[in-house]
Amino acid sequence: MLDCAFRLSSNWRYFSEECDRLKLLFSQLKYPDNFVNSTILRFVVTKASDHPVSPPAVSDQSDPIPVVLPFKDQASADIVRAQLKHFSQKIQTIVQPVFVSQKFGRDLKLGEAKPPIVNQQCLVYKSECDLCDAGYVGLTRHHLHQRVEEQKLFFVNW
Repeated sequence: MLDCAFRLSSNWRYFSEECDRLKLLFSQLKYPDNFVNSTILRFVVTKASDHPVSPPAVSDQSDPIPVVLPFKDQASADIVRAQLKHFSQKIQTIVQPVFVSQKFGRDLKLGEAKPPIVNQQCLVYKSECDLCDAGYVGLTRHHLHQRVEEQKLFFVNW
């Protein structure tokens, strides 16, 4: 992004304004200020002189930057770790992945909205068997959707 801003800016003043915008952006994205400032400073020093500046050595005492990622499977986690290790070496800052698992229910979307009656309690309902056309009339004190789930479990285990 710095290189793009540098190439698009016609002078140092405009480039400085772009750097300020980038600092604000990365601050809102919760990047550490010292990391952003050192990256911009290293870029400016490199462009101001004709000699590339060697990046500072990674110290073992610096705090790693955690990156929270959803856990999918072990293979993809290993690939992400390898990519972040390569990225850490490139930017000379330790970036550590933190994998979190999410419930499948968050990823699955409800196909259709439940009618309001499904969320009511103390209902009389009629249930019919798909296999033998037998019927059952019952009264539930629970929500109707809870009772339906209970019946599904009953028939699966039966």
